[in-house]
Amino acid sequence: MNPEQNAEGTALARRFRISGFPSLFLVLPGGAPVSKSTGGPGGYDPQSFVSGLTRDVEDHALALVGEGPRLRGAGDLSRALEMFDGAIALSPELATAYAERGKTYLDRDDTRQALDDLRAAYALDPTRREVFGYAEALFERMDRHHEAVACLRLARR
Repeated sequence: MNPEQNAEGTALARRFRISGFPSLFLVLPGGAPVSKSTGGPGGYDPQSFVSGLTRDVEDHALALVGEGPRLRGAGDLSRALEMFDGAIALSPELATAYAERGKTYLDRDDTRQALDDLRAAYALDPTRREVFGYAEALFERMDRHHEAVACLRLARR
């Protein structure tokens, strides 16, 4: 991770109020992560540190994804989209974040964005059943009934 990525992660963490994330690590010139608690590159296992950091980031991404549907259900679609955007920024291979963001775009009647996100979710994990359910609703809204029926069949498998 380079200094720009570190700064971007810190800014993102502040924006989404991810406690602890901005202070978890520093990046030395050359790209080596350094724990602030140890004060230097000695005295810790870099592989364990990075693996722990990865788990923390994934946990934060999942927490953001978990908050999004609640906000969407309360009618706060803009804030829900922010949660999903944050989750995707933290964990770009999280299919659930794309699926839920696609559903939120569908709720906003933004069928183009919804379709893009549902395609991304399917590409990341073609076994996610909710993707087919959301896609069925999307195709119905777009009057593409034949595709809607196909998605409905896949969702019921």
